[in-house]
Amino acid sequence: MQFYQAVLEMTQAGGGVTKSAVQGRVNTLQVHDRMHEPECVKMKRRGAALVAEKIAGMSRTEQLEYWRELSRKMLERKESLMAEK
Repeated sequence: MQFYQAVLEMTQAGGGVTKSAVQGRVNTLQVHDRMHEPECVKMKRRGAALVAEKIAGMSRTEQLEYWRELSRKMLERKESLMAEK
């Protein structure tokens, strides 16, 4: 699969498709497959998935109200934390 992906990418980029170029691209793809995702990226994706679930089926107006309400709550929390200092 990585071989075909490498050839496709190189063909779309308009570069020459040589055996050594394809092998180099395959090696790069294999390294990326072995890399582990940082925890912060995992957290970001989990958060995005939760938000997507919450707003699924909402109209645009409902989504705007959802974000306004969250923003209001965040500002209230920030003000209360600043007052505690």
